[in-house]
Amino acid sequence: MLNVDTIKNGLVIDHIRAGYGPRIFQWLGLDKAKFSVALIMNVQSKQSGRKDIIKIDNIINIDYSVLGFIDPNITVNIIKDEKVIRKIIM
Repeated sequence: MLNVDTIKNGLVIDHIRAGYGPRIFQWLGLDKAKFSVALIMNVQSKQSGRKDIIKIDNIINIDYSVLGFIDPNITVNIIKDEKVIRKIIM
């Protein structure tokens, strides 16, 4: 089993259609980030079979409408003090 540390303050982009994670990762410029980020691909999902997840250990500005255009099933969890304080559903 793969283990990725919890995020203290940041974002988790979840329910990304399997295979779309790298496109979103690059679109957000996370390949050049100076903070910890994780792209997890082909995670087992009860809803869709397989999904990608992006964990960002920082709060960044995201154009949610573009994320929803790329994949309308995406959710963004805003994390503060290791707890989800807001969930944005596209």
